[in-house]
Formats: sequence, C-alpha cells, structure tokens
Amino acid sequence: VGVASQYSGSLHQVGNCQVAVSLNYATEQFSFPMDWRLYLPKIWTEDPVRCKKAGIPEDLVHKRKWELALDLIDSSTEAELPVGVIVADAAYGTCTKFRQELDKRSLKYSLGIKGDENFWRERMTRQDKPYAKKVGHIRAPRYDPCKKPQSAMQIALSLPDDAWERLVYWYGSKGPLEADFTALRVQSSHNHTHNAPEQPMTWLLIQKTNQEDRPYKFYLSNLPESTSLLRLVRITRLR
Repeated sequence: VGVASQYSGSLHQVGNCQVAVSLNYATEQFSFPMDWRLYLPKIWTEDPVRCKKAGIPEDLVHKRKWELALDLIDSSTEAELPVGVIVADAAYGTCTKFRQELDKRSLKYSLGIKGDENFWRERMTRQDKPYAKKVGHIRAPRYDPCKKPQSAMQIALSLPDDAWERLVYWYGSKGPLEADFTALRVQSSHNHTHNAPEQPMTWLLIQKTNQEDRPYKFYLSNLPESTSLLRLVRITRLR
C-alpha cells in the first residue's frame, strides 16, 4: 500500500518504496516512536479502484507530509501527551505553512531549512505610501524596497570569524561531537512581494560543516529570544 517511485530518507535517493511520517519522543538519553502515518502519493489517492483493492478507506484523501505531521501532533496533544519542542528536517521546516500552523498551536519548534530561504536581519513592517501623482490616493502597504532580504547562505557567508562559537552538540560512541555555531534574530521575507502577512522574528541557527558541497546547515526556531546558543543547539540537534 502506498508503494511508488518517490524519495526516501532511508535510501537517500528516489526508489520504489513506501514512505511514512513518524512522531517520536526524544531526549538526550533516548527516543522512541509514538505514532506513524503512511504517506499516500496522489498516484494512489487518485485511483479509487486501486485503493479499494488495497483496503484503503474510501474517505482517505491525499495529504502532504507536513499535513500528516500536524495530524500526528494534534492526536498527541489531544491525548494529553507531553509536548516539547518540535524538531524536524528541512522537508518540513522549509514549509512556511507548517511553521505557521505550529505557531497557531502555540508550539515551539526548531526546524531544518534550506540555504536559499530569505530573511531580513531586522524587524520589517509594511508602510503606507501615497501615489506620487495622485493626491489623496494611498498605495497598498509595502516593505521598504531599499532593504533587500538575504538568503540564509548569504548571511552565513557575510558573518565575521568572531561570530562563531565552538560547541559540543552531542556525545557519540567515539567521544564528543563539536562544530562551530552561530545564531541571530531574523524575520522571514516569505512572499513579501505579494503582501503576505508579516512574519515573526525567529532564531536563524547556522552550523559549519566539513562538507565542501554543503558548508553550512541552517535551522529556524521560534524559541524565546532569551534562549542561549548552547540550549538552542542541544534542542535542535536532538533530531
């Protein structure tokens, strides 16, 4: 059921396989799976005859992986299970809608994102501006066009050497694992040219790596501004 040619995190490539979304409870000492949802690609949900043969309920519809993740989270909170900080990889963190839904639920998160996500490094608000040639006419509120957002990668490359701090983020079987980290407050510029709602200020956490093809890892977190860099790193790396 649900087998299709699709990307698998276990295979690290596209394969003919099943994909499931899992919710796990994790601490620095242990982790275990709490719930699962099988992902059904559209090639399945748009074929009712095939679904019926496989025993899939008729009312089951296609949901994206981040929507399945929200279903798992909602089921857990309804069951009054303890909820900590939501951590997930960039497949979820890059989705602005997923982050917004977590905010609506008053949940804290620290999520992987891609380096091409764009941000302002200061709080930005839209401003009313009058038309130059029409007295009394006001343009739709817009952001200051002189203040261009930067990608997470551009921000990382612009930081000075003293912006980074060497931290031990985990203790593996061969000893401590450490890397250089930095974190700064940013505001997502998602869809800003289309008058999308203003995004909140969040943490942009950046980790240096030893990989030439991927020199940095990026994460976005809505943990409080008072959160220390070490705590931010330890929670994020629990994933």
